[in-house]
Amino acid sequence: MLPVSRVFSFAGLLVLLLLAGCQNPTLSQIGAFGNSVSSLATNASNGYEMIDTATVIEQIYHVASDPSQVPSADTFKGVFSVPVAASPQDTTAPVVLPALTPDQEKWSGIQGRLNMLSAMGKYANALQILATTDYRSGIDTASQNLDSGLNTLSADYTKISGKPSKISKNDIAILSSAVDAIGAAIVEEKRRAAIKAIIIKTDPTIQDAAKLLEEEFGPKADGIPADVQQKLTLAANFLGNAYIAEKDQPGATFAKRYQMLIDMQNMYQLAAATPNYFGDVARGAKAMAQAHAALVQAVQQDKFTSSEIVNNIGDLVSYAQSVQAFYKKFSSNGK
Repeated sequence: MLPVSRVFSFAGLLVLLLLAGCQNPTLSQIGAFGNSVSSLATNASNGYEMIDTATVIEQIYHVASDPSQVPSADTFKGVFSVPVAASPQDTTAPVVLPALTPDQEKWSGIQGRLNMLSAMGKYANALQILATTDYRSGIDTASQNLDSGLNTLSADYTKISGKPSKISKNDIAILSSAVDAIGAAIVEEKRRAAIKAIIIKTDPTIQDAAKLLEEEFGPKADGIPADVQQKLTLAANFLGNAYIAEKDQPGATFAKRYQMLIDMQNMYQLAAATPNYFGDVARGAKAMAQAHAALVQAVQQDKFTSSEIVNNIGDLVSYAQSVQAFYKKFSSNGK
């Protein structure tokens, strides 16, 4: 018997295959890959945003526990939030922000890596649309997403890794042109040729970016998951100290003490679950790389399906669903 997690992943994959392949069954796995990568990217971003939002309560407790403090806009921002400069159209003069603290540099780096994953999701979404659309408008959207996703991915990878991307702006422009050449009438031969060219040309870049995410979101003693978990544990400890200071104060009702304990419990549970959230993102990135490599092997033989692709996408779906479950569980805590 298959483990429950694998049954769950293959059930999710079956749905993706049916949805992605309803118009073009032979390209269904391309569509399923696009859907699952997009899902992983979206759920990962939602999960990290939820982690940040959950820490707002610590900021509020800080102010509430000290009558000398005055709330500001920062009081209602999570501890992982990083200031962003206003865009040129929003200001008549350059905005000079204070230098980021070491912690803010760290949190900014995490967000940058998730942005890179989102760019990979946009690339995958372009493949999904390209494999399933029957309309020129879909081809146009695929071309735009491909161009935007790959250019962002290339720039983000270079910025984060300090290494040159293996795909150039000129390469991306050529691939976008191949998509545009499919035409308004959707010539199937041109569609397949474009998909084949895209998958083969982008694979080195996808492999590099996925490897970076797998390594940096993976279980390292001094890595990203440990840093975030430590910060959340400190926040939970602070809530505990606030409870101790408050519990014997006049007016400290049962309802108030109870809610403080629930807030503290939620923070400790979030801290405990966060490494596995990052682990699922890392494992999802690895499954994405394996699925993309399997796609390369298939399209090089002018095939668009294989059992290996199905297995890899099944893993990818499973990790995307696990990350989504983390987000849903903790975004509803205390509500």
